[in-house]
Amino acid sequence: MRVRLGTQVRAGQVARPVKPLAPGDTLSRAAALMRATGLSTIPVTEDGRVIGGVSEQALGRALLSDPVDAPLWPVARVLGDGLRVVPETALLPEALGILDDSPSGVGVVADWSGACQGVITRADVMSAWDSGVKPARIGGMATPLGVYLTGGGVQAGAGNLGLALTGVMLCLAVGAAGWALQALLIYGQRAFGVPLMAALNSTPAGTLHPLDLLPSVVEGLTAFLLCLALRLSPLSGYHAAEHQTVWALEQGEPLTLERVAQMPRPHPRCGTNLMVALSVYLVLAPISPLLALIGCLLAWRHLGYYVQLYLTTKKANRRQLESGIRAAQELITRYQERQVLGGRTRLARQIWNMGLLQVMAGFWACYGIIVLLGIDFPLIP
Repeated sequence: MRVRLGTQVRAGQVARPVKPLAPGDTLSRAAALMRATGLSTIPVTEDGRVIGGVSEQALGRALLSDPVDAPLWPVARVLGDGLRVVPETALLPEALGILDDSPSGVGVVADWSGACQGVITRADVMSAWDSGVKPARIGGMATPLGVYLTGGGVQAGAGNLGLALTGVMLCLAVGAAGWALQALLIYGQRAFGVPLMAALNSTPAGTLHPLDLLPSVVEGLTAFLLCLALRLSPLSGYHAAEHQTVWALEQGEPLTLERVAQMPRPHPRCGTNLMVALSVYLVLAPISPLLALIGCLLAWRHLGYYVQLYLTTKKANRRQLESGIRAAQELITRYQERQVLGGRTRLARQIWNMGLLQVMAGFWACYGIIVLLGIDFPLIP
């Protein structure tokens, strides 16, 4: 089902959330906000109500007239009335008609009381009219059954069974990493005559003995082995496809196989970054908590990027990319249908749609079966 956007989507569903300026804000702040948002006009509000806007042309004239002091002028000094107000309930044809009468092509979306709800441009309206609205923030997960995506109160792609199977695969990956680590420690004991297993399970002497650092080294090695296990599993290909699909959605790229395949594999919101940062902190904390905190902050994006690139994702094949594209198309369709029907998503449903509960259920179900079978599972090495 394709939603008839031109007759059913409202301006409030398309508006960009932009923090408006106050009359006392400087022209320098206005210019910075224009650069950050890409908008040519920024609304100015007082007591919550829109009183005008500041345009690029007004800023340019002010700087030419007084290059030294103009950046510190209050925006009230160059306030214009070229910003049109679009009711948040206006349908797209009505919104486009209002914007066509705006010199800047930018309008401020306001509720019934006149309070600013966001900003809308002609391009926003035409893009939504043609390809539809999509969730402002999109999350996802790789599963053995394909790519899972969520956002705006809806979910698409691999269902709850796929998420539960992801938990199963993570449990097996943790077990594989733990077993491999135990094998390495036992080999080290026999090869070098050092009681590594005993040192790992004993209380640190507090004298900075090299063996006191063994638990930290083990934490880091465990994280590496876990990432390596994931890299060797089918999840890594779906993980890449999920990231590339989300990139395409967020940047407004066409959902074609060729274009999605060109998107980056690492994504800044990937959970890998959190795992890497936590691992770095655990490794460095026994040496210095301050050093651990600094290392954690540095690793959050930089090291996490390379771990995603070389360990937790690999080049997605055609089937995996197609899975991501189908999930994205399904997500957009469901989101548009939900926007037309209206209503808000309850918090419990939002938490469920994140997929973490299903993954945890699969993980602990797998762990319970392994324990019942009497297999020694090194969940925590």
